[in-house]
Amino acid sequence: MSEAEIRDLMWRCAGLFRTRDDLERAIAALDAAAQQPFAPTADGSRHRNLVTVARLIARAALRREESRGAHFREDFPDRDDKRFLAHSLVHREPDGSPRVSRLPVTITRWPPGKRVYGR
Repeated sequence: MSEAEIRDLMWRCAGLFRTRDDLERAIAALDAAAQQPFAPTADGSRHRNLVTVARLIARAALRREESRGAHFREDFPDRDDKRFLAHSLVHREPDGSPRVSRLPVTITRWPPGKRVYGR
């Protein structure tokens, strides 16, 4: 999978508006790409890191079943502080597989609230 193909896949399936089906489609394509040998890019670097980061982004997005900030899930349009007021952490296991965990958020000054525009 080329860099352009990865960029297009992420824009279509994990871009501004996301759904479970699109994210699962991206994960399947990226997992398959991760199993393929990587050729050097035009500038001499390798794009394995691009595939790795894209896989982690898509997996974290799939696990967050809500909409918050720039993360908008069409299948979960509302914010869910009870389940998802947390930092998503992505890890790479020794075998290369991705794992997502959460870290609690510490509210220091501004409590979370619904965004209201134009007021």
